[in-house]
Amino acid sequence: MESDDEDEAISSLLGNGKPPRDRFNLVYWIMYVQGIGTLLPWNMFITAHTYFDYKLKNETGTNASGQFQYSFENYFSVGFMIPNLSFLALNVFLKHHFSLRQRFTTSILIVLSGFVVTVALVPLDSFSWQNGFFGVTMVIVLFTAVGGAVYQSGVFGLAGMFQDHKYTSAVMAGQGLAGIFASLASIFSILGGSGPEESGIAYFSCGIFVLLAAIATFFLLHYIKFSQFFLHRQKVVQRADDEEEEDRKVIRPNFWFIFKRIWKPALNVFIIFFVTLSIFPAITSNIKSVAAHPDASPWTDAYFTPVTCFLLFNACDFTGRTIAAWIPFISSKWLWLPSFLRLAFLPLYVFCNVQPRDSPVVFNSDVFPIVFMLLMAISNGYLSTLAMMYGPSFVSDHEKETAGTMMALFLGLGLVAGSGFSFALAAMIKHIG
Repeated sequence: MESDDEDEAISSLLGNGKPPRDRFNLVYWIMYVQGIGTLLPWNMFITAHTYFDYKLKNETGTNASGQFQYSFENYFSVGFMIPNLSFLALNVFLKHHFSLRQRFTTSILIVLSGFVVTVALVPLDSFSWQNGFFGVTMVIVLFTAVGGAVYQSGVFGLAGMFQDHKYTSAVMAGQGLAGIFASLASIFSILGGSGPEESGIAYFSCGIFVLLAAIATFFLLHYIKFSQFFLHRQKVVQRADDEEEEDRKVIRPNFWFIFKRIWKPALNVFIIFFVTLSIFPAITSNIKSVAAHPDASPWTDAYFTPVTCFLLFNACDFTGRTIAAWIPFISSKWLWLPSFLRLAFLPLYVFCNVQPRDSPVVFNSDVFPIVFMLLMAISNGYLSTLAMMYGPSFVSDHEKETAGTMMALFLGLGLVAGSGFSFALAAMIKHIG
């Protein structure tokens, strides 16, 4: 009886098959918030450079050796990306066994728990157990990566269901805004003049409030007619496919079939993020101002990395993602060309003032890394958004959610490959010459 009532409600909502209007673009802005939530864990950890640099520094008279002070971002990158990729892949193949609500609730609560534990660790004296503190932080990174992978995959799948490109672009732009949010929070914590620990509590607490907003707005989707239409239609299509498969009348399109449709934008998004993660943040955060010296201004000391690395990257990345939604002037046919041309950024950054190094600095001016960052970040945001928008457009309506999750998987593959290559790039910079 309950199932009959549900079927009747769904039939009434679906009506003539035409979706209701997204009034006031409410669903668009909710997907924007979800985009912020999906990349917030990653951005908050890698942007907290000043905080972790303090907690992991070499402190005389304690057990703090400082062995992770210059490499923690490499470890964070790999520690985040490998479980993230693993669960992005698992989510593609196992998502049909769990509802979207189940996947979302479980995954975002895992991420939220990671932030709560991180805040609880801030006031503890890490210098007496520095290796242990780093180990616990890495476990938190691993768990938030797992939760973040399932959450991100679900959000891209949901955006693909809505059919219009603008909902995927909203997620991508929201991800860019997550980076700006984390960067500004880091800079304001420095400007506040409080110590690294007090700043750390305020910084990670901001992340908790954003995640709570993401939870609230996700559940709001289930009460908006526009999103209800697509969520219920997906249920109807899924149920029909399952019944037909049981009767062996038709065979559902498999993952290989969908991959053959979307492999070009998938390859593009892979190479885009491979280049970016090879350089940012592991290499770019260790670029020092060529004017830095003991008596230099605060700009070349405290603010150079937060501004020229994190804030500039995230602001330009966000700009690129936003422009892509309005001016997609590169077609899917030619997207591969600028995507692969970005490989040129790898040798350009090798010869900037990245420390420590034994090799000579070719680009011996602060202007060069700033210009390179501007170009790399804008192209990252613009091209990756186009690739993620184009992917689901190559498949049928009932395959769009799966296509969206597969695109997220290739995005994750690029992140992992780039993070791993950043170690080799750092070693190359130190020893070539």
